[in-house]
Amino acid sequence: MFKASPKIIRSNYLWNYFKKIISEKSLTITEVAKKMWTTQPALSRSLNWNMVSSDNLFLKVWNSIWLTEKEIQEIFKNADIEEYKYKYGDDILEHREMTDEEIDEVIRKKYNLSKEEFERLARAVKN
Repeated sequence: MFKASPKIIRSNYLWNYFKKIISEKSLTITEVAKKMWTTQPALSRSLNWNMVSSDNLFLKVWNSIWLTEKEIQEIFKNADIEEYKYKYGDDILEHREMTDEEIDEVIRKKYNLSKEEFERLARAVKN
């Protein structure tokens, strides 16, 4: 069975959120593209394809539609949570009350995570 990359899940969450925000702010893709110093076709291709995009591109997008740093952090945090839920299952969020050491023990043993993957997951769960 084919399973999508967790990075695609994360990027897809971010792009869908972007589409929602520009709709709420009554902006057009052309307006946002101009603020990003890119073209409407290039931005539209990114929005319409399920592609993995870098955090730098997303930061450029969020900054072009006047979001605060706190709003941007919340968006990225939620995208990380969606990625990890897809990757490890919804039950991962049940560990909110555990200490860092307990999370380390459970997650590292169960999923054999690298240090970087674990640290990113621990930040998402604690928040």
